[in-house]
Amino acid sequence: FEKACAGKVEEACALLGAVLVEGGDGLEKNEARGVSLLIDGCKRDDAQACGNLAVLSWRKVVDDPTAEKRASWAEKACSGKYATGCIELALLFEKGLGGKKRDLKQALAYQIKACDLDSAIGCNNTGQMMEKGIGIAKNPERAAESYGRACKLGLEEACKKPTP
Repeated sequence: FEKACAGKVEEACALLGAVLVEGGDGLEKNEARGVSLLIDGCKRDDAQACGNLAVLSWRKVVDDPTAEKRASWAEKACSGKYATGCIELALLFEKGLGGKKRDLKQALAYQIKACDLDSAIGCNNTGQMMEKGIGIAKNPERAAESYGRACKLGLEEACKKPTP
């Protein structure tokens, strides 16, 4: 990863940054360096790096007291077709954080986009929202379809939900 990142391969920097934040793959944990690599990658429009930063800001690894950075990173990640960014945006709209007005329809739209990008979690979240009528009228049939897709994508808990 280090050689590829030094050669400006953005995906390698995102992966290296994530590994350094967590520690592993034979590398010692170094949150500051990992976050720095992710920020650099996000500035170069690496959707995965932006998505990782959005997740890390939830975990308070990145200082973001107003959640506005999180929203910016999540938007870049989602527009770059990185499903985690779409899920993060959905959460921001659901909770009304990061300068986003609470909007459950918008939250559902971003969960659906994550599902469309083959995110098992996005599909499961879509199913939950449709099952409970969050951001949409209750729709058990579409909820079941979303759970079925999440199950096919490997999310075991979704396999226990009703499917079509």
